[in-house]
Amino acid sequence: MKIFLTISLLFLNLTFVYAQDSIEASINNYINLHTERAEVLISNRDKIIGVEVIITGRSLTLASSFGHALLRFVYKDALSTDQSIISFLARPEEEIFSTWKAATSKYRFIPEVMSLQEAWTNYYENQNRDLTRYVLDLSPDQLNQFIEVSFDYIQNPDQLKGYNFFRNNCIGAISKILIEAELTKTQKQAIFPNNAHKWLKKNNLTSLPGIKMTSSEVISQK
Repeated sequence: MKIFLTISLLFLNLTFVYAQDSIEASINNYINLHTERAEVLISNRDKIIGVEVIITGRSLTLASSFGHALLRFVYKDALSTDQSIISFLARPEEEIFSTWKAATSKYRFIPEVMSLQEAWTNYYENQNRDLTRYVLDLSPDQLNQFIEVSFDYIQNPDQLKGYNFFRNNCIGAISKILIEAELTKTQKQAIFPNNAHKWLKKNNLTSLPGIKMTSSEVISQK
């Protein structure tokens, strides 16, 4: 009986270690994937002709109860579905996302990079969340300055400090970039994604109404 119990405990311990290794490998693969995608985005800098902020609808989870904010880099002469979408998220450290850690700035940021098609599939098709585009009114010089600052944060996300649900979240990171690029009237970051359109208009960053995305395919450019 003692021998059986010892073997059982050993087996359970090995299973736990294996599971932990598997989780860590998955997290590392996720981080490496988006690091590589960020490098591809940066290498395509000369193709960028505009920027949009995309706001998703709310979800039932606390992390997305106020929607989610993404950046779309608009490319010249490229299929809209292939263009890069950036979103600044809490960097995963374990299998189960900790609400407490996210509310107390214990997570670091990671830039998640995906195509517009992937964003559409993830948020609209899989999560049933609307996507609304806000075209930023930027001159060529302003666009260049925005790209300069945003790429610096994409390459060095730790500069954004700790992720926080209520003070330094997805829209907080985007608004921080706009502020540091000297494109805003205020120095105060936006707080909630679902009110981001008001913050953008207050800072004269967009003059067009939000554009509801009805398809991930051909999307008209400004």
